[in-house]
Amino acid sequence: MMMQTTVGCRFRCDFCDIIQFNGGFTRPKTLASVRGELETLLGLGYRGGVFTVDDNFVGNPEAIESILHVMIDFQRANDYPFSFYTQASLDLGSAKLAHLLPLMKAAGFSEVFLGIENPDPMALSRMNKKQNLKVDISATVGTIQRAGIEVMAGFIFGCDEDTIDTAPAIASFASAVAIPTAMAGMLTPIPHTPLAERLRAEGRLREAEYSGNNTDDEVQFEPRLMSILEMQHGYYRMLKQLFSPGAMYQRSGALLERLEPHIFHGRNIRRADFRAALRSLWRQGIVRAPRGAYFRLLWKGWLRDRARLREATRAAARVQRQLRRLAAPRPVAASDAASLLPLLERAREALLRAEPERRIEDVAAWAASVKERIAAGTPTIDDLRALYRGSHEYFVRQRRLHRFPGAYLVKAFNLAIKGLHYEIVMDGIVPQKH
Repeated sequence: MMMQTTVGCRFRCDFCDIIQFNGGFTRPKTLASVRGELETLLGLGYRGGVFTVDDNFVGNPEAIESILHVMIDFQRANDYPFSFYTQASLDLGSAKLAHLLPLMKAAGFSEVFLGIENPDPMALSRMNKKQNLKVDISATVGTIQRAGIEVMAGFIFGCDEDTIDTAPAIASFASAVAIPTAMAGMLTPIPHTPLAERLRAEGRLREAEYSGNNTDDEVQFEPRLMSILEMQHGYYRMLKQLFSPGAMYQRSGALLERLEPHIFHGRNIRRADFRAALRSLWRQGIVRAPRGAYFRLLWKGWLRDRARLREATRAAARVQRQLRRLAAPRPVAASDAASLLPLLERAREALLRAEPERRIEDVAAWAASVKERIAAGTPTIDDLRALYRGSHEYFVRQRRLHRFPGAYLVKAFNLAIKGLHYEIVMDGIVPQKH
């Protein structure tokens, strides 16, 4: 399903036509409208993924913070029926917007699409992609992945700074930061964009019908540092490096090692999901090659679920013992504080997930006050009891998250199926001789 919470974008990327038809500023829907749309989807009986199709989900930080609170309240009240994914600008990783990522996590976001475009700063500058120059792209991707949200990304080959060596560099970057879903296309001068007008003024625009297909291999302008044929061959090389048999499995396995699944989602596995898994086992595990890479990906997912299940079980038992031994408050040393603060964060998340009757603001205020007292070495007995109970609830939910079919195994199947899709698309673009 899809919904939209804001429209428009405040950035001016020269290849993008969003501002031509949606405007150069962001307009949010009312909070009542967002809530109403969520309730309508729920009332229709739908459970599962919801794509919030905003042009830039974090384009209006103030408005989206309020919208995220509505989404969190709705999800908590209804036991997380939806898993959200969206598209956002890379300044999601900036210090200014750092407060939005925990809210997206608590709202149940599982994936976000970022317009990375090109790891080369010169190319980004040419695109007027200034927001990407203000953050460490690799660090931003890692931060989002550790929050339990998979990063999908768009990449563009063909900027005036690009050469035939840029294509494999883009593919290598996607592998280095573990982005399996890498939507890679050639630079396309969309009508009425600054890019199209500049190329027309420079006499480099080739007249061609714009199809809107971002996997078209027709070069629609004269490249600056390579020939048209070299640009096509570079595009084919990038696609083969990204989506040849085994490549997607390699990036998917790397993502499983970096991803930290969060507890803010329900177990909405449908019959269609099981049918998809069985078809995947047949088509990718029996019929197609490389079978070994496919089964290694699933095996890695299963092993990681088993490991996390054991870790959560031991952690829950350890916290339960600490709770039983708790008799009277005592001064907290620095070493104790270092172990208590991570438990406090887990307790805060567990309270948000398990006690929907408590307001988000009240949970945040409780966590902040306990954190202050731990730092001062003066937590009360009630503070410690609440902390241990909350963290125990967290580990119980994490244990549930990794029971068969666990979060990692489900993600492995999901990524394998995506990989098959991208491989089929690639085979339809790249000539056999390449």
